[in-house]
Amino acid sequence: MVGLGTGSTAYYAVERVGQKLKSGELKDIVCIPTSEKTKKQALELGIPLCTLNEKSKLDVAIDGADAVDPKLCLIKGGGGALLREKMVEVVSDKFVVIVDSSKLCKGLGPSFPLPVEITPFCHLHTMNVVASLAEVEGCKAVLRTGDCSNNKPDGDQPAVTDNGNYIVDLHFSKEIADATKAAQAIKRVVGVVDHGIFEGMAYQGKGERSRGGVDGTRPSDGRGGQSQMNNPTGGCVCVLWCEKLIKLSKIVHMPLKLLLALVSPSAQMLGNVFLQLFNRFHAQSWKVD
Repeated sequence: MVGLGTGSTAYYAVERVGQKLKSGELKDIVCIPTSEKTKKQALELGIPLCTLNEKSKLDVAIDGADAVDPKLCLIKGGGGALLREKMVEVVSDKFVVIVDSSKLCKGLGPSFPLPVEITPFCHLHTMNVVASLAEVEGCKAVLRTGDCSNNKPDGDQPAVTDNGNYIVDLHFSKEIADATKAAQAIKRVVGVVDHGIFEGMAYQGKGERSRGGVDGTRPSDGRGGQSQMNNPTGGCVCVLWCEKLIKLSKIVHMPLKLLLALVSPSAQMLGNVFLQLFNRFHAQSWKVD
């Protein structure tokens, strides 16, 4: 069981899954899409699909992210699919996130607005309540308009998600002081469906830089792994791909192969997909001063 993400990065992963299925290199794969756009793409490629109603546990989910901090806390939702993405990825044994160096940041907030999905009913009221929260002090709340998959204003009417809801983008001029508290406070607001903070889902970052590999890890929960907030199924893996003009080498490939060994047997069949995607993104870990 494989969860298929939404967005420009996930598009290529879905494309490669379809090609591998067609060539026979991948077999016995069933996928769950996280948006109508991804569903349409997958069906055109002949990828077998189902929903969480049929399968509530996945082996792996593949997606991108809009921002990643050193603690592997993510902001997602730039493509407007944050609710379905979170529902699918939180029940995946392994969560693989592919990003480039432009998505890495010292702290969430300034590099990419935080999307919040809200109900259309009295949406301006809900937007104002969210913006007034102390945990997101200083943010500017902007109702997304036009195309839901684009967080840039390109229309007069509110953007509508696949779920029939609206999205408010919270713009920050400084880093969010405590992403966990912000996430909890936003979720408590009546009228909020969900938010784009994916916290506690990725416990390990694997990558490579020209002088060798470095691991980015979150604090242990005392059981040898990261505690999984809202994720009863266990650990997730965040693979951070950063653009660098370095040659692919054994030093680069080995960490990826070791990482794939952590994935369940059925998910290991996607190894070739990740390796081919690797040709698009040169791997490097990051260091935040």
